Amino acid sequence: QPIKLNTTTLYNPDFNYQMYLTPGLITVGLQMALVVASVLILNLEFRRNTIDELLQISTSSSQIVVGKMLAHLCISWILFVLVAYVVFPVYELGKPKTDFNFFLIYTLMSLACIGIGMMLSAISNNLLFVTDVALFFTSPAFVFSGFTFPRWAMPWYDQFYADIMPYTHFLDGFIKLYFMELPLSYATPEIFKLLVFIGITFPLSIVFFQRKVNQYLKENRI
Repeated sequence: QPIKLNTTTLYNPDFNYQMYLTPGLITVGLQMALVVASVLILNLEFRRNTIDELLQISTSSSQIVVGKMLAHLCISWILFVLVAYVVFPVYELGKPKTDFNFFLIYTLMSLACIGIGMMLSAISNNLLFVTDVALFFTSPAFVFSGFTFPRWAMPWYDQFYADIMPYTHFLDGFIKLYFMELPLSYATPEIFKLLVFIGITFPLSIVFFQRKVNQYLKENRI
C-alpha cells in the first residue's frame, strides 16, 4: 500500500459503551421528565379549581409564568446535582473541568423544555392531550438527535424534526463541552438555538395563559 495510515481514537479510545451510552440516556430522560412535568404547570390550576387562589396572588400571566418557571428550574438544578455529582461519579464519568459549561448548557435545555411544556399547558386544558403531545414530541429524541445515527444521513423531514427538539442542540453542545472538553465558545451556535426556543416559548405561554385568565375573569363576573 503506497499510503500508511496511523489512526487514533479520541474521547472514548477504549470504546467503552458505558461512557458512550450512560450520559445520553440520562440527559434524554431528563428532557422527557422536564417537558412532561411542565405541561401540567398551568392547566392543572383549572383542573384542580385552584385558579382563584392563584389569581388572588397575581392576575398577571407573566408573573405567574415566571414564578412557576423558577420553581421548576430549581427542581431541574437539583436533578443536575444528582447527575453531575452522584450518577456520573458512580459510573466513573465525572469531569470536574467541564462542570460549569455542562451546568450552563443544561440550564438552557431545562428552560427550553419548561418553555415548551408551559406553552402546551397554556394552549390547552386537556391534560391527556397535552401529555400525549409531550410524550410524542420527546420520545424519539434519542434517535433523531443524532446520538445513535448521524443526522446528515437522515431524510430532510427527520432532520427538521430533530431541529425542533431542544435536546438535539443540547446534545451537540454537550458533546463539545463534556466529551471533547472544548471551551464554551465552541458551543455558541447551540447556545443561540436554545435561547431561540426560550425566547419563543415563554412569550407565547404568557400570551395564551393571559387569554385564559381574561376569559375566566369575564365568565366569573357574569
